[in-house]
Parts: sequence; C-alpha cells; structure tokens
Amino acid sequence: MPHLPRAAALNRDMAGHADRALACAYLDADADAGRDPRSVPVPFGAAAGHLLATVRFAPPSAASAASPGSRPAGTARPEFAAGALEVVAPFAQLGPRPLREAWWTGERPRLGEAGPLRFAATEKVLFGALDAGVGRPGELESATHELYVSLLDACARLGFPHIVRIWNAVPRINGEERDPSAGVDLERYMLFCRGRSVAFERRFGRGFAARLPAASAVGCDGSRLAIHFLAARGEARHVENPRQVAAYCYPPRYGPRSPSFARATYAPVELGSTLFVSGTASVVGHESVHPGDAVAQTDESMRNIDALLGHAGAAGRAPRLLRVYVRDPRDAEAVRARLDELAPGVPGVYLHADICRTELLVEIEAVV
Repeated sequence: MPHLPRAAALNRDMAGHADRALACAYLDADADAGRDPRSVPVPFGAAAGHLLATVRFAPPSAASAASPGSRPAGTARPEFAAGALEVVAPFAQLGPRPLREAWWTGERPRLGEAGPLRFAATEKVLFGALDAGVGRPGELESATHELYVSLLDACARLGFPHIVRIWNAVPRINGEERDPSAGVDLERYMLFCRGRSVAFERRFGRGFAARLPAASAVGCDGSRLAIHFLAARGEARHVENPRQVAAYCYPPRYGPRSPSFARATYAPVELGSTLFVSGTASVVGHESVHPGDAVAQTDESMRNIDALLGHAGAAGRAPRLLRVYVRDPRDAEAVRARLDELAPGVPGVYLHADICRTELLVEIEAVV
C-alpha cells in the first residue's frame, strides 16, 4: 500500500510558490470561537492574509441553533462575516476537537449576491454557496437543476466561467423516490445526478464533459440541498484516474444520467496550480470493492488517490488537507488510524455522511 509523503514535504513543495494566491487550512473551532478569522495566522505559502471564506461543519439542527431565526428549522444559510463568506456544511464532525476550514487569498475579496448565490470574489477566484429546500417528493431533481443553472449562469456573468471544485450535500442521498417520467423508483442520488447533468449540458452543450470539475456529493440529514464551490477566471485543467472509469462514462445501471464530475482538477496557474482531488471511494473501474470493510475501503481509496496523483504529474506532493466522510461513526477511529499511517501529518477533518452507493463506507477528498 503506497504511503503519501509526510506533511514536511508540503513545505518543500510550497517553498517555490511563495506567491500562492490561494491557501487553505483547518482551524480549531473552539480555540478560535469568537475570534475574528482575519487575525488567525495565514498558512505558509499564502500570498497575503485576506480571508476569502470559511466552512463550518455542523449537523442541520446545530447549524440552525447557531443562527436562530435566519432560516427555517434545521437549516443555516451562507452568511457574510469578517469580510468573508461563511458556509455551513451540514455534517457532524467525528473527532476529538471541532475544526473549521479556512481559505485565504492574495487580494481582499468583495462580497455579493446573484439570485440564490452568495459569494466572495477577487480578481482571480470566486468562492460561492447556495442552497434550496428538497424536503417534498419530486423537489430534489428540479432544485438541483435550478441551483446548477443559477450557479453556472452567475459565474459566467461575473466573469468566472471555469468551475474548479464543487461540494454537494444531498439529503437522504440513498433514499428512493418515484420517477414520474419512467414510472419506477430511483435512488435520490440518481435524481440529483440527472438534474446536475442536464444543467451542465444546458450551459456547455453536448460536449459538456470536458468542462466538468472535481466534485463531491455525499448524503446529509435535514431537508436542504447545500452547495459550495470555487470558480476561476483562468482555465482549469481536469484529470481522470487510470484505475477508474470516468464517472461521466458510467454504464446505465448507475442511473439515467451519469455523475457529472472529473476525478481531479488543477486550478489555474495564477492560483498556484492547486490540485483538487474529488471525493474518492473504493471503486475500481466502475465497481465497488471491499463491501463491509471500512479499513480495506480506506486502503483502496488511497490507492486510487496515489494513482491519480501519479497520472496528474503530482507524484510526491503531499496533500495540504483531507476531508474524510464516514458512513458509520463506529468506523471513524479505525479509518483515522489507517490514514495516520498512510498520510502521516496531513491535517484531516472526519465527517459523518452517507456515501453515494449504499455499499460504500468511506470517501476521501484532498487538496494537494
């Protein structure tokens, strides 16, 4: 089983990128409670200390309690705070101390809204978030389509046409709903995928697969579909994995429309050529492997990431961050221990989430 480089290698890699225009780190949410995030030391390699966005991890009930009255019960919308965008990702953390994710940039961002989208943007990069209710039958597919149309149209109008990375939180992702067009029950993830795919095709035409970015789509509690993302003015480069079939080429058994994402995306060079690795699970070709064994699935996921980094020309680069989604909280400690062996010293946040296939227990994403 290949091991990723120690985190110390990260500093060696970043030493040549002192002008990196996009930096990220996990902060201790308790230690920094009530502290202006702009006063937190910027990670090595950031060009300047301008906070772009923060991501707070909290299950829907806790998120709504933290901002009472702002939204219906069990929800929390993206807000503006300390001159940046604050996003709530609706997942419970599985760890000894709560963390939040912070993104810095080399320029002071401007804040704005465009329809359902709230964003923070500089001249080079935009961090945005939007959400919609999907609690009633039939809402998920239409809401997914509408949010993605809004996202893609707004980014084009604002001058950030290249989507770099998207994170999706999908309520009851493994549940089923009746598909009225076919008269059959479909998994909600399949309905989400169809709504997303049609929106990408509307914007980019039949060849839209060439524009698909890195992404994750995992299941959450609550009743709101929540999306946050990064977009850029400059062109991004999307990468596939030699061990896996491209997700957008999956056979029909995985749904009426294949999942719309690339296995990884390089941000434009003006953002430091950061590599965003999509949510990666224990899938070889297009088949799930190691059912019922979270540690074996962790190993397979990391084999996939290692192969991807090699194919992308990033072999030997250490991830800056990991996000790890675990279906059963009882598996979290075993998964964490294994990742401490495979990626020593790499900061990670562990989140309770359902994975897009019921047999999958772990999904791992990375910023490299």
